[in-house]
Amino acid sequence: MIPNDTNSTVPFTFTPEPFGHESTVPALAEQLRLAILRQHPAEGTRLFSVGELAENTGFAPGVIREALQHLSQSGLIEIRQGAKGGVFARHVGYELLARALDNLIASNRIPHASLIEVRQEIEGYCADLAATRRTDDDLAAMEASVERTEGMVERPRQFAEENIHFHLLILRASKNKILSALVRAMRELFFAETTELHYGPDALHAAVEAHRKVMEAIRAGDASRARAVMGAHIGAFDEYVSQTHQRREDVL
Repeated sequence: MIPNDTNSTVPFTFTPEPFGHESTVPALAEQLRLAILRQHPAEGTRLFSVGELAENTGFAPGVIREALQHLSQSGLIEIRQGAKGGVFARHVGYELLARALDNLIASNRIPHASLIEVRQEIEGYCADLAATRRTDDDLAAMEASVERTEGMVERPRQFAEENIHFHLLILRASKNKILSALVRAMRELFFAETTELHYGPDALHAAVEAHRKVMEAIRAGDASRARAVMGAHIGAFDEYVSQTHQRREDVL
C-alpha cells in the first residue's frame, strides 16, 4: 500500500501487474492511469511520491518519472516539487479535450462544412433529449433568454453572446454529461465565429424566431421537432455566413 495524504479517508493503492512484451514506461503509465480512475481520488489528494512508488514497486525512479510525465500531460495528475511535494490527483478539465480537438482539426485540415455537420447532429440531439428531460427551471431560463434576445436586435454583439447562452441552456437541459463535455470542449470551435460576424436585422429576427421554435418544441415534449428545428437553425446560420461572404476560410 502506498501512503497518501493523511486527510484522505481512502488510501490510494497500486500493485503493478506483469507487463509481458509491453515497453515498461507506457505500460506503467497505463496501469497507474487505470488505478487512479478506478479509485476516484478526490482532486488534490496526495497519491504518492516518486520515492514511495519506487520503494513499493521496485521500479527505478527514472522509469517512474517518465511514466508520470505521461499522466501529467493528460491532466490526470499534478506533480509538485519540494518538501510537501509528490503526485496529486487532478480532475481532467474541458480545456484538455478542447486543445486536442483543436489540434486534430487544424493538423488534418478538416473543412468547415464538417464542423457544421457535427454542430447540427450534436446540438440537434441535445434539443431532442431536452424535450423529455427539461425541468421547469430549464424552460424558464430558455424563455428568459428568448425575451432578452428580442430586446437585443439593435445590439448585435450582445445578441451574439446571448445566442451562445441559449445554446448552452439547451445543452444543460439535455442532462447528458458526455455531450456537455464535448460541447464545452468545442465551445470555441462551435461559437467563436458567431461573435465576430456582422448581422443584419432580418438575420437577428430570424434567430429569435428559431430560438422560440426550439423552446416551444422542447416545452411540448416534441423531441423530433426540437431536433429538426435546431438543425435547421444551425444550417440557416451557416447559409447566412456564406451568402454574406463572411466565411474566414473553408478549412478550419
